[in-house]
Amino acid sequence: MQYDTTQASGQFTLTQSDNSVAYAPDVLTLATSAYEEQRLQKVIGGGMSDLPHEFYFQTATVEGIDDLHEILSELRGQPRRCVLRGAPIRLNDAPQRRLVKARTENGLHYPATLADVPRAWIMLDLDSLEEPAGMCFKDEPGACATHVRELLPQPFRTARCVWRTSGSAGFKPGIRLHLWFLLNRPLTGAQCEAWLADADVAVDSSMFRAVQLHFTADPDLAGNADPMSSRIGKLDGAVEYVRVPAHLPEAAPRPRSQITELRPRPERAAEADLTGLDAALETTLARLAALDSGRVDGSNKAGSELGVWLARAELNDPDTVPDMADELADQIADAAVTASGNEDKRAKYKQEASNGLEFGRRQARMRLSLRGLRGLINRPVVPVAPANDTHREKPAARRRFEFRSTAQLFSVKPPKMYACPALQLGAGRTNIFVGRAGSLKTWAVQDLALAVATGSKAWGRHDVSSGVVVHIDHEMGEDIERRYTQLARGRGIVDPKASLDGKLRVAVMPSIYLTQDDAEDAYVDAATGAKLVVIDSLMAACAGIDENDSRARMYIDLLTRVSEKTGACVVVLHHAGKGGTQGTKLNMARGSSALMDAAGCVLNFERIGETDKVDIAQAKAAGGPFISDQQISLQTHGAGGLQVRGTAAPTKSVAATERDEADKAKILDLLALHPKSSLNRLEDRASLNKRRLGVLLDDLERDGRVVNLPGLRNAREYSLTAIEAERRRCR
Repeated sequence: MQYDTTQASGQFTLTQSDNSVAYAPDVLTLATSAYEEQRLQKVIGGGMSDLPHEFYFQTATVEGIDDLHEILSELRGQPRRCVLRGAPIRLNDAPQRRLVKARTENGLHYPATLADVPRAWIMLDLDSLEEPAGMCFKDEPGACATHVRELLPQPFRTARCVWRTSGSAGFKPGIRLHLWFLLNRPLTGAQCEAWLADADVAVDSSMFRAVQLHFTADPDLAGNADPMSSRIGKLDGAVEYVRVPAHLPEAAPRPRSQITELRPRPERAAEADLTGLDAALETTLARLAALDSGRVDGSNKAGSELGVWLARAELNDPDTVPDMADELADQIADAAVTASGNEDKRAKYKQEASNGLEFGRRQARMRLSLRGLRGLINRPVVPVAPANDTHREKPAARRRFEFRSTAQLFSVKPPKMYACPALQLGAGRTNIFVGRAGSLKTWAVQDLALAVATGSKAWGRHDVSSGVVVHIDHEMGEDIERRYTQLARGRGIVDPKASLDGKLRVAVMPSIYLTQDDAEDAYVDAATGAKLVVIDSLMAACAGIDENDSRARMYIDLLTRVSEKTGACVVVLHHAGKGGTQGTKLNMARGSSALMDAAGCVLNFERIGETDKVDIAQAKAAGGPFISDQQISLQTHGAGGLQVRGTAAPTKSVAATERDEADKAKILDLLALHPKSSLNRLEDRASLNKRRLGVLLDDLERDGRVVNLPGLRNAREYSLTAIEAERRRCR
């Protein structure tokens, strides 16, 4: 992309290879949320609203400070709109993403939509500044804005401007302002950042990026009184435009790879070519710099994307990997600090980048053996056999659907086989135990395995069907053996060899993954003749798969096919998300909701505060009514033995039940007024904590009064069912 910086009739001309956009430096880009329910405003008590993914772009020309003040005043009451620096490449009626560069995600190509262009206006975001002596920001925001203007570089101090309080102003301490100025000549975002880098007051440099949202709507007070006496105003000055210095500091260059000494030596280049590392690093760092938030997770993801290059470097010289990893982590941290302007988080960014690099390296090594990796990097060109070559292989047969005959479809089926009927753990759809670390889910499934192998009760209370158990462990390593020994002692098994030989088969850290082509055959071989198959854990068994991608459910479906072919009950362990058990029970699991859609019985494990007890609640039933909640704990028994003991969960008091019904009525009233509400919106409006809200929503879903459907970006949204809505209309 090139810019013609010659001014003509007040406009500059943007030229691209395939498009041409005329833009003026005194233009605001107005971004409007493409979906009515998603807004661009601060919600008091609940953070920001769920940010939209797509927007409609328009433009507005600014003819002076008074005109700017009028535009911003109008935007106060428009929560779906905000302002951007970037110039829209296309102005049309189709929703667009905020992209300066084209991007491909999950096989879909998204073109660039915004051009990073010079602007003759600037918005300065200033947060958490101390109030001057004798002033109260809530009562005198205009006077405080005048004080803050005096802290800016000299050219700003005499210029007129519009001041605007931030969404959290008055609810969080300190002065929180947006100051809008007009400039006498347009500047790029990089020039603005370089100019204000050494200002006496900290300015949020992320606001100078083309894609950064400038929020302009008043906050959603959520029923609270506004503590600010005013939220917008103008400051007079001697000049209308800030006079930009003739010579500005040079903009800091974007971080680029300098890892030239780590490239393979000429004599080793044939093993693993690292010449593409610079381009990959530049692309990854640019993606990190474009993030609006979440740069800690972004640093981790950037590292994991580059980890494959560490695996490739190992082919040449393993000794270079530690230095290469450290240098890559430094460059990722530099990019994150440059993007966020927060030097204090450098150590955190680097640590996350290092973790991501190691994860990416290990995943690359797990997906391919060292020899396979070499073959992938330097795959030879295979000549095509001539048409008359009778020895060439025939093309593989085209795959087709396999349909069951009518006789098969309506034949008398044997009753479903259960490993543990009381827990609805049976053959067919894959069963999942969900919980965070320390929730006893692994102890619980190992106790269940011993119960099935010995024909005794699981957790001391549930009858099981005895049979062979297969345990595929991708996480615990040798710890799995120590745990089985302790549990066997707790059950009084004196001679495990005599009692369990041939009945408990454990594969520790196997090299077979669900992602491999022959995985289904390998799992069918292992599960044949077994009553119970345990897999710990789902994502460890699916090396290299993004659990947030809905296609991850294919591996749950694969295990369901294994169960149907062998008659074995399959139980998979899966981790809870970072938010723990907040939200509804089906939202507890980490990753895409498609994983839970594919599952049979889903049991959630949640430790009760600081106690040694764990709550078990059924999130999804498998062919029957929901089972009652229960609790388990890990108890010592005998010399070096442990037992998993289960009990029924305590019943609720009458007062607690009445409180639940009152809160459910409140939720239904809110959904009648605000359909398609996210969990965060409901939490704010109902004044309930997220965990309690999730439990109540689960109950309402079971009663058929509320429906939970995926919304934008796979977020869950809640509405009344058609029956409940009709019932309320007929009151």
